[in-house]
Amino acid sequence: MNAARYVAGPIAFGPDHPYNVWGRAAGDPDSVARMTREDIVRFYRDWIVPSNAQIFVVGDTTLAEIVPLLDARFGNWPMDRRARPAKNLTAPVPASGSRIYLVDKPGAPQSVLRGVMPLPVSGKSDLVALEGANDVLGGGGINRLNSDLREEKGWSYGAGSGVTSFEGPATFIAVAPVQTDKTGESLSAMIADIQAFARTKPITAAELARSINGQVRALPGQFETSDAVLSGLESIVWLGRPDDYYVGLPAKYRALTGPQLDAASRAAIDPARIAWIVVGDAKVVRPQLEKVGLPIETVQLPATK
Repeated sequence: MNAARYVAGPIAFGPDHPYNVWGRAAGDPDSVARMTREDIVRFYRDWIVPSNAQIFVVGDTTLAEIVPLLDARFGNWPMDRRARPAKNLTAPVPASGSRIYLVDKPGAPQSVLRGVMPLPVSGKSDLVALEGANDVLGGGGINRLNSDLREEKGWSYGAGSGVTSFEGPATFIAVAPVQTDKTGESLSAMIADIQAFARTKPITAAELARSINGQVRALPGQFETSDAVLSGLESIVWLGRPDDYYVGLPAKYRALTGPQLDAASRAAIDPARIAWIVVGDAKVVRPQLEKVGLPIETVQLPATK
């Protein structure tokens, strides 16, 4: 799983987009080797400044109690009016056709399939219909991908998909750990499921009802802890949502129709542009992947010392 995430950013977003480091939280050996003390000082000076800070507080407290405490600790933090660096979130991303990127893991007991595709919408867009559509395709436990690969074929412990909500381009992701000897067939099945979802098999009334009911009923559970409430507040601010965003979600879910979900997914997800990352024992899985019919490119993970 980690190897597939590591290579996903550069493959999906190319060399010029800030999100090409997505999945590489620890960096890579070359960048770490080049890093100097001045680089760290410059990063701190550019980014860790009051004008770039927001403080979120969740707990059994009030503004009257918390503001004096924050002032005591941050009130003397000297302001810095310099313009901070800006990330170009509109940088172009590759528009190449679908292909397979193979990461060799000799002796791997299973393979991991990961499809990635930047979407023509951002996390600041209204993604309710698209997320509802994805819930049918690959969200939760009862979805088309999981029903096919796990329940019907028995080739995977679980398959699914998701839509990330970044400030810039959102991303469609489909994932399945699968049997090594069924790697090629599993990938063909996932591609066929996504193509059918996008083209020939619209969302049924039962799937729509299950998706809406599941999302509405899941909302209270998303705010059971202080950390969960904090995460919701942060997403409201960072993605430019109204303060009552979550309050209005149940009504938005219940107003959705099957054709709306179909239209949202078909406008955003293009099966012909999904990059497929396969991590597995190349000598075993490559002959299988050659039968899928997509170009295959070998991707090397960085060497470690």
